[in-house]
Order: sequence, then C-alpha cells, then structure tokens
Amino acid sequence: EPLKESISALITNLPDVSVIDGKMVFELKPAIANKGAAITALMEEAPFAGRVPVFAGDDTTDEYGFEAVNARQGISIKVGEGDTRALHRVGSVPAFLDWLRLIAGPTS
Repeated sequence: EPLKESISALITNLPDVSVIDGKMVFELKPAIANKGAAITALMEEAPFAGRVPVFAGDDTTDEYGFEAVNARQGISIKVGEGDTRALHRVGSVPAFLDWLRLIAGPTS
C-alpha cells in the first residue's frame, strides 16, 4: 500500500497518466492507452480486419482487452481466478497451453 500511495501522489498533477494495479505490478501509462484500445486499432488493420479476435490474459490489466474482444464477438479467456469480463475461463497457464495445442491440431 505505501508504494501505491506514493505512485498515486506522484501522478496527481499528471491527468493524462493512469495507474493500473496488476499482479505484482503497478502499470503507469497514458490514460487513453490500454489493451482494449490496442486490440480495437489492430482489428481495423490488415491482416486482422474481418477476423475473429482471440485474447487471453491473467491480470486486471487485461480486462479492457476482454471488453474489446467481446464487443467484436471474439473469444475472451481469463486464465486463473478472479472477477472478469472474459466470457471463458481456464484454471491455469498449463491448462491454457493444453487448449492451444488441442485447437492447433497435430503438428508434423
């Protein structure tokens, strides 16, 4: 908590900067920048335009990404515990990797 308070005090006079409290991290970033904005921008560019987005994450910093993917009827996947806006969930990183291998199919 002391670190969070110090960071909040530090950016008091910086309205264009926001803080995201993640797992074992505080992320300082431009207020307009987030994973959802990045996904939205990417989905408007080749080769992503017209495709279905798939986004997985395990942190609070991923929630904007889940929202952006959901808005495009994509696949949003929360990895691990906790409240989320993701529409799907896997219990762990190894379980997510197993799922990726399954959908990728056999390799030569």
